[in-house]
Amino acid sequence: MVKIIDYELRTSEEGKSFYTLILQGETEIVKSENGNFYATARKCSLPCTFDEQVCESMIGKELVGSIKNVNCEPYEYINKDTGEVSILNTRNVYEPKEPRKAEPSIFEPFMKPSTNGVLEHA
Repeated sequence: MVKIIDYELRTSEEGKSFYTLILQGETEIVKSENGNFYATARKCSLPCTFDEQVCESMIGKELVGSIKNVNCEPYEYINKDTGEVSILNTRNVYEPKEPRKAEPSIFEPFMKPSTNGVLEHA
């Protein structure tokens, strides 16, 4: 499950404003480079067509799926807290879970579609 934790107003390259939902995945335990463990959760943004009022009402809701780390073209990332610039080649993306297809009924071999509205046995 993925939780909607916030939203942001962004501007497209064409200058149009739109909102994104900020998603957070499940808690993960990760081992750092120096061997210590810490808890973290992946985050990503998901563009949407909602207005601000709807985005605000979505905070706290859960979506079925997960956040995956995928490879991408290298890009510059600036840490907002430190100003440090890094080159990254992965990004986090929301991956919705496909709904499960219904299992066929055990009675399916004995059922035949009606052509005249009258129940007929196969």
